[in-house]
Amino acid sequence: MKGIMHQRETVSAIQPLWSQMQIKFQLGAVYKLLADDGQRIPWINLIHHNIARPRAIFTLWQACHKKLATRDRLRQFGLLAYSECSFYPYEETHEHLFFECEETKKIWKVFLLWIQIDHAPCSWSVEMSWLVNKTKGKGKLVALIRLAIAETVYSVWRHMNDTCFGTRQHRDTIIKSIIDTITYRGWYSKVLRAHIALLML
Repeated sequence: MKGIMHQRETVSAIQPLWSQMQIKFQLGAVYKLLADDGQRIPWINLIHHNIARPRAIFTLWQACHKKLATRDRLRQFGLLAYSECSFYPYEETHEHLFFECEETKKIWKVFLLWIQIDHAPCSWSVEMSWLVNKTKGKGKLVALIRLAIAETVYSVWRHMNDTCFGTRQHRDTIIKSIIDTITYRGWYSKVLRAHIALLML
């Protein structure tokens, strides 16, 4: 009932258009009036048309919403008594883990060099603004960055969890795993195949 009452203003706005369409009905015009534009999410381009693994895209989606179970959040919920980072003696917040922590920053730096992008990693908010600008439009570089950020965020998150549970791997192994995954996923894309081949030389 609340939803119906909420549409009263919309119905009154459609009334003049409805009178004009008595001769010829225009579904598109009615749809534009009824559709709720809402607020566009700035990082939506990172998720849409991303050829990364579904688990990586889902982890990136959670990271964009800042809903990953970092230690500071677990401490707030009373599930942990401490919130120190697994790698360095700083509080493990979302901003710290992506990409302020020296361990994860090194992973991101090496990977950026591999895809031939000169960029110094900063905080999560700065990186997100940079990524949103870089992933506008189409093209092989845009597709590669989408794939790269999803797989990197997922691997960093896995790296932190593995370290927590005592199965920590060396940073070089993590980087190699990210590159192998991107190479494998990108090879099946007609847009990325030639570019991936050049990066492998």
